[in-house]
Amino acid sequence: MAQAQENGEFQDENGNPCPTGVTTCPGARAIRGKSKSGTAVWRSMIGFDLLRTWSFLPGTFGKDQWFLTGQHLLTYQNNNRPSALNAFTNAPFDRHQRWEQLFTLSGSGFFAKGKFEPLWAYAYSANAKQHLILAQFFWHGLYFKNLDLFAGTALYLGSRFQTDASFLNYYADRDTAWIRLQYFIL
Repeated sequence: MAQAQENGEFQDENGNPCPTGVTTCPGARAIRGKSKSGTAVWRSMIGFDLLRTWSFLPGTFGKDQWFLTGQHLLTYQNNNRPSALNAFTNAPFDRHQRWEQLFTLSGSGFFAKGKFEPLWAYAYSANAKQHLILAQFFWHGLYFKNLDLFAGTALYLGSRFQTDASFLNYYADRDTAWIRLQYFIL
């Protein structure tokens, strides 16, 4: 760090003068290690899994198993920790969004004696207000025993200019739909 000389100027650890008006001057070691040597990251997750039947639904949907799951993923990045370069800089005024939150909810099951397998999922990034909706299904034995149908869609409801750690903005404006018929010969 900088030390004061007799004439009132500051110098770094190697004796080089600091720029005018600067009271802290990083040494060569601090510059080699870039601006920060590390940052503290705290991650947590709260979630649930539910496996049950819903008897009020009609047909086999009320008798077959449903699987529901949801999570709240949370990341806190403390980028304001003092290091050799930012110990006395504007670290307390850093406007970096440190809290990153992602909510997910999904459901699936096996219906009609295992022939129909739907999957739906929803994700929401609270920081960038990005939504993701996924819906797909797999139908085994469509009209014929060896013919399967797989179809689905993924909708990214957000803007590519709203960035955050979930990277959902990267796929914005790239909604996808797919359909596949597959016939097994053997």
